[in-house]
Amino acid sequence: MIKMLSLTGTDNYQLIYRGQLEAQNIRLLRQTLEEIKDRDGNVRLVTRMDHIPTFKDVKSFWELLRMKRSALKVIKQYAILTPKTWIKQLVPLANWLTPGISVRAFEPEEAPRAIAWLNEDTQ
Repeated sequence: MIKMLSLTGTDNYQLIYRGQLEAQNIRLLRQTLEEIKDRDGNVRLVTRMDHIPTFKDVKSFWELLRMKRSALKVIKQYAILTPKTWIKQLVPLANWLTPGISVRAFEPEEAPRAIAWLNEDTQ
């Protein structure tokens, strides 16, 4: 399961995923990102990440790559809420691999600070 929820009154969204990622759900997320791009231009994302999601099958993996290509054109900032040190250590690599998207990691209890960071250049 994967979905995006709008955080009221902002162009911030929460990305939620659980279990294995399936092609159909990833395709819907890609379509949602494209709709947001057409409507709002950019999106700022926050997600809770305790693990790297797995894929149901190869089709799901390829659909994820298509979604990520779309995401590069839409996502402006990405706040990751995680207690995992190894995920936090990947953030510099994520910043290098995704020029134009600022990625930052926060502890889960720092969610308000993460949202404030997403809103910094919108005020």
